[in-house]
Amino acid sequence: MVNINSLMKYGDVLKQYPQLKPLFRRLGIPVSGCGIYYLLDMTLEHLAQRYNLATETLLKALKRGY
Repeated sequence: MVNINSLMKYGDVLKQYPQLKPLFRRLGIPVSGCGIYYLLDMTLEHLAQRYNLATETLLKALKRGY
């Protein structure tokens, strides 16, 4: 079971749950490369806003995708 909330940082989620990387890719959120360093410190709430997703939608997708 994935225990994720909207205040977790994106970098922490990637470290704890690397199996969610394909799901982030499907949502259009990069998981590797030099362009993600500024994303790693974002909370999931800010990340969802940046990629025009509802926070609830992102959290549901992550919990379901696990």
